Amino acid sequence: MNSYSKTILNSLSPDIFKIISDSADELGLESFIVGGFVRDLILNRSIKKDIDIMCIGSGIDLAKAVQKKINSKIKINIFKRYGLL
Repeated sequence: MNSYSKTILNSLSPDIFKIISDSADELGLESFIVGGFVRDLILNRSIKKDIDIMCIGSGIDLAKAVQKKINSKIKINIFKRYGLL
């Protein structure tokens, strides 16, 4: 595990990464942490608790799977026109 991976795991609850990873695996998707979280990590800025996940496949299906594992009562917003959450 490289130093960035360790920093990521220490900055947020590892549970969320495990939930996302497990959900992606169950759906047969690859998923990646992208965006400002990664930028701030590389630049040694304070880490925000906002993460962007990119997946190869249906991000909507991944979001629904993660939602069920975290709290199925939480509403997720889906913008089908753009394929975004």
